[in-house]
Amino acid sequence: MRLNTRDLLQGKPGRFVLERCQDCRHLFQNPQLNAEGLDFYYRDFYDGLGEENLAALFRAHAARYPLRARAVLPCAEPETWLDVGTGHGHFCDAARAALPWRAGQINTAPGPVTRSPVRIGLAPE
Repeated sequence: MRLNTRDLLQGKPGRFVLERCQDCRHLFQNPQLNAEGLDFYYRDFYDGLGEENLAALFRAHAARYPLRARAVLPCAEPETWLDVGTGHGHFCDAARAALPWRAGQINTAPGPVTRSPVRIGLAPE
């Protein structure tokens, strides 16, 4: 086990355990949340009760998104990229502005999509 923690942002009950594969060093949540668990934590996080707090968090971290996007440059120069589980699309919007690649995003949140439908954005040529 690498980390065992609680919900630090919303204070909801439950524990989150992160483990690392000894062979490939991949870090993963174990056990992974199922759709019901995701709905429990997300329903008040992106919308509803936590929306204002989350918007403030995104604004505070907005300058980091282009840096994160450009972090891939030493490793690869893909012609396209896809962000799965994009939420409201803040990272994708910043990365699209920072990098000259075709960008796509898919929101995998349970329930109806209200803010970030599946969309493909093309960077200027």
